[in-house]
Amino acid sequence: MLGLSAPRNINLANVFYRLHLIEAYGTGIQRIFRSYAKCAKMPKLQATGNAFKITLPNRNTSNHYAHINSPSLTVNEEKVIYLFDRQEEIVRKDVETALAVSQAMAVRILRSLSDKQTIRAIGGGKKTRYVKL
Repeated sequence: MLGLSAPRNINLANVFYRLHLIEAYGTGIQRIFRSYAKCAKMPKLQATGNAFKITLPNRNTSNHYAHINSPSLTVNEEKVIYLFDRQEEIVRKDVETALAVSQAMAVRILRSLSDKQTIRAIGGGKKTRYVKL
């Protein structure tokens, strides 16, 4: 965490540096922790006299960037939320197309997001539109 480096194989470290596979010695762990700064789960670092182990939480899970008080979203629910980056309103068919899911699955995902108060339905039946809250 202090940015100190003691490579076990100095020749190998030099080769990696020359091949631009590493930028500088002793910066990796600090960079890892900075990349997790806005994440709900942080990496865990365990050190002994001659080794260290770092456990990295999966950043591909849907609630990786979730705040503690916000509802956790599934991967498909997150994908639906990203649809709102491109358009203000979506319809069920947008979800079916974007996620390659059935009509029934799209309805379940939209209902779940509505239950979590993440989106709101406007209208009803086939003409139902959804907006992000």
